[in-house]
Amino acid sequence: MNIPFALPSLRKTLLIVGSLVAVLLIAAGVLLLTPILAVRTIEVNGAEHSDVAEIQNQSGITVGDNLLRLDTSKAAQAVAQIPWVRSVTVSRVLPSTARIDITERQAPLYRDDNGQHNLIDENGDVFFTAEPPQGSVAVTGSGSHNQEVLQSLAQAISTIPENLRGNIGHADINDNGSITLYLKDNRTVYWGAPENNQNKAIALESVLTFPDGNWNISNPGLITRRN
Repeated sequence: MNIPFALPSLRKTLLIVGSLVAVLLIAAGVLLLTPILAVRTIEVNGAEHSDVAEIQNQSGITVGDNLLRLDTSKAAQAVAQIPWVRSVTVSRVLPSTARIDITERQAPLYRDDNGQHNLIDENGDVFFTAEPPQGSVAVTGSGSHNQEVLQSLAQAISTIPENLRGNIGHADINDNGSITLYLKDNRTVYWGAPENNQNKAIALESVLTFPDGNWNISNPGLITRRN
């Protein structure tokens, strides 16, 4: 007996649902096709050595772009081509910000090749030709073109605080990975194999307080004078 009353109720429900869907579609179209959610700020985080303007330009994102229609994957791939950039994430921050977060490579080493400073990252890879940043140490020796040897040296140098690296003129490493540090005051410090690096960095800090002499810290628990 209630069936005749159910059909109008169903039609009313369908009409309401249809109206809501239409409103949502119109709202979505407005957001996608109008400047209501336009990019007004391109925020870059993590850039210490990279140029912020270069990152913004490389991303292909411009002020006025529709925030919801940004191709964040394409923008990230473009920014990743910048030499200093190790990794990058591009995201949207409502209502009007495109955010680019980068992690930069480190450059603990550099090598002089024909008058050019080739920066070497923490993996031992040459990645850029530029003026070395603060804390970057010049590398020489027979192992200075071997990526695996350079990686082990980079790991050793990275354990030395940046304020102490300024005392190092250059680091010499042979094919076997044996390291000798040549200090700017003409002293030498034999580091030895790139192992037990944290303790050797502590030993180096002590050696730098000594007035003169060449030193062996290959056994950081027993610092000895070296002839």
